[in-house]
Amino acid sequence: MEEIKVVLLEDNPDDVELLLFQLENEAFEVRATHVQTLEGYRQAIQAEPDIILSDYHIPQFGAPEALALLQETGLDIPFIIVSGAVGEEEAVTAIKQGADDYLLKDRLTRLGSAIRQALEKRSLRQARLAAEQKIKRQEAYYRLLIESVLDVVTVLDETLSIVYASPSVERVLGYPPEAVLGQPVQSFFHPEDQRIYLRALRQAVPAKGVVGATTLRFRHRNGSWRMLEVIGQTIESEEGQPRFLFNGRDVTAREQARVELIQAKERAEEMVRLKDAFLANMSHEIRTPLTAIIGYGQMLEEELRKRENATLEQEFAQNITGGGERLLATLNSVLDLSMLQAGSLTLTPEQVDVEREVQKAVNLLQSLAQQKGIRLYTQAPTRPALARLDRAALGRILHNLIGNALKFTEAGEVSVEVAAQGAEVSVVVRDTGIGIDPVFLPKLFESFTQESDGLARRFEGTGLGLAIVKQLVEVLGGQITVESQKGEGSVFRVVFPREVAAAPGPPAQTPAATPRPTAEAAAPSAWARVLVVEDNDSMRRLAQRLVAQLPEVATVEAAADDEEALAWVHQADFHLILMDINLGTARSGEDVFREVRLLPGYAKVPVVALTAYALPGDEQHFLDTGFDAYMSKPFNPKEIQRLVQSMLRQKYAGAVLE
Repeated sequence: MEEIKVVLLEDNPDDVELLLFQLENEAFEVRATHVQTLEGYRQAIQAEPDIILSDYHIPQFGAPEALALLQETGLDIPFIIVSGAVGEEEAVTAIKQGADDYLLKDRLTRLGSAIRQALEKRSLRQARLAAEQKIKRQEAYYRLLIESVLDVVTVLDETLSIVYASPSVERVLGYPPEAVLGQPVQSFFHPEDQRIYLRALRQAVPAKGVVGATTLRFRHRNGSWRMLEVIGQTIESEEGQPRFLFNGRDVTAREQARVELIQAKERAEEMVRLKDAFLANMSHEIRTPLTAIIGYGQMLEEELRKRENATLEQEFAQNITGGGERLLATLNSVLDLSMLQAGSLTLTPEQVDVEREVQKAVNLLQSLAQQKGIRLYTQAPTRPALARLDRAALGRILHNLIGNALKFTEAGEVSVEVAAQGAEVSVVVRDTGIGIDPVFLPKLFESFTQESDGLARRFEGTGLGLAIVKQLVEVLGGQITVESQKGEGSVFRVVFPREVAAAPGPPAQTPAATPRPTAEAAAPSAWARVLVVEDNDSMRRLAQRLVAQLPEVATVEAAADDEEALAWVHQADFHLILMDINLGTARSGEDVFREVRLLPGYAKVPVVALTAYALPGDEQHFLDTGFDAYMSKPFNPKEIQRLVQSMLRQKYAGAVLE
């Protein structure tokens, strides 16, 4: 049974019964409200029934009045006229006025289908109305979004003229929307940006494509330029005409920040470069005279020891040597710290007996302890204390920690304990010195900090030792801690991952003796001709001597500057060239290298770049320039010999050389 709420507007009770009977026959479960007055009708329709069945003529009012009243309420309730005598003209008029159907009381067989049809029409009307309302709400929503969005939304026609601009165009570019309508979009582009983006637009419109995000400069109403990140999409208008929709986001602040960030990065990189260059120059320019100062100071000490009554002069010589060593230690500390901070320190991990390295450091510092009357001793571990560490870095850590303990201990003792427990190897440096104030402890490992400074400073130093120690310990995978009380001494504890000693393997077999080469198997006679280009006389002589020792090398010529180098390559053929980069002339080694490459026969001759300023990235720069190899100065004699020998053999292997 289909439930239905019906209002019966009828003055004849028999007709009411007839209608109810017919509805039940049509399988309706009827909830009927019978009214025959105007007031009763008003109240009944407020309950929003499913359908109204109205007689055409009622004493107080009729169907036309009831229909008009229903329409005034705005309610969508199907209205069917059921009358005993209604003319065709009246029925048509009623339908035109909004009635859904009309029936004669003596022909009610169509009542059920008329009601169902009227209800279905109402359902369709309501669905359509709901859809229209949804569309209107969506249109209003998206219109609000476009009008409220901070980005500039613009629609162009096929000529790239603006046919729509969102209100935000005034906020971003200063133009009221109506001021830009009809204007060609290119008139707002920066002249340098027009050609690139217009080409993309013209290609995208006919192809119905997308123009990806592009940052462009647009002219503001006040004459300034704003950076907009624009993305576009081709669409069609309601008439099917091509349109181009694009969204422009104001990224002026972002781009300015990006430019400032790039500039700041470039400034920082320049500062790093200048710092690296300064440190490289300082190392180059200070180490050489310091070597002479310390060396000649030591020689002078030895000479004065042989003389009588030269105690004062001996003291002067010792002061010269000591001052030079102190300056060298300061230079080394600054360079070490710089390399650690830049991450450019190269380590060579190997299995190290930590107790043995500790004993070496203690032996080196024993004379200083004896001078101060301090007992310095070690406590050996009960089991092997092996760790995988860089030997030189460990030595620097131990020297700094033990040296600091001696420096800040006026009387008493300094002990160095080594232990191997579980997965750790520990080194504990314990002293009976002045201790550390708890307030200063958090700053202990910071660079250039000392507990006593200014006029109250009691101890010499740069304040870099412990900063270097901490960074070296961490680079080696360890940890360092400190415990101290003012006036009672300090305890520094360093812990490294322990490496278990490998089980002894079978004894190695002694290889059979290799027979000495006979005269027939001897190396071929010398054949290679090498040119050394170097402006420093001592370096030039050294390189000549080292290269000349190689069995392959027959002749080593030398050039002190660019002109002499080019003169040599014009008059002789060389198999390899060692090229200094800084020749002290207007032309650098790179310039000479480029000219040499253009000469007949020198397109593939190996050329090695030599430089005393080995900054990060230099090697790759020279290799990218075209040099066959790179070596920094000062170089190890064996290294340069191996490099020259390797390049000669690789380049000329199997060749017949005269």
